[in-house]
Amino acid sequence: MFSKRIIQTLNSALRCGLVISLMAGIALLALPPRAALAQSADDGFNPGANGNVNAVVVQADGKIVVGGEFTSLGGQIRYRIARLNPDGTLDTAFHPGANAAVTALAVQPDGKIVVGGDFTTLGGEILNHIARLNADGTLDATFNSNANNYVSALAVQADGKILVGGGFTLLGEVKRNHIARLNADWHAGYDLQSGGNRRSGLCIRRAAGRQDRGGG
Repeated sequence: MFSKRIIQTLNSALRCGLVISLMAGIALLALPPRAALAQSADDGFNPGANGNVNAVVVQADGKIVVGGEFTSLGGQIRYRIARLNPDGTLDTAFHPGANAAVTALAVQPDGKIVVGGDFTTLGGEILNHIARLNADGTLDATFNSNANNYVSALAVQADGKILVGGGFTLLGEVKRNHIARLNADWHAGYDLQSGGNRRSGLCIRRAAGRQDRGGG
């Protein structure tokens, strides 16, 4: 009698285990294939650059500003800075051009674009390592905050002030070792006194809480 009970219990457990195994198998079959779980780059976005891209920022209208070491993007000549439409096609109206690498980008709330890098000219004008473009890509002539060495990181705070990091020791003729802050209008805004003596290809934390290396 006792043996019979044990056999019945074992049979019941085996049947239960079989049902669970079948249900697990059905669940696995219902899962999408591994390839479908991965993010795919095959969405038609393929502008193509012929050199390194160092910084990318997205404007409020969805357009994408790209900076780097390339001299062509989307099959057309673009010297180290360009803008793409949201679908990845080249914005042909945007063509400021830099004479050396663009390594940092940030977009201000008013749509203006702060540009940093190794360049000494942007848009045909002498601008050492940092400059600002209007939303349409023309130079903002009111912004003149030259650095004495490269700028590698930019971020815009919630209050509009601009954080700047790089290899400089002077920014706008004011002594600032590798990190500084500008007012939104760039004037009289060198209010971040940081004396780090190492080059900062650093990540600057936005007020919003996320980190950008180079790009905004």
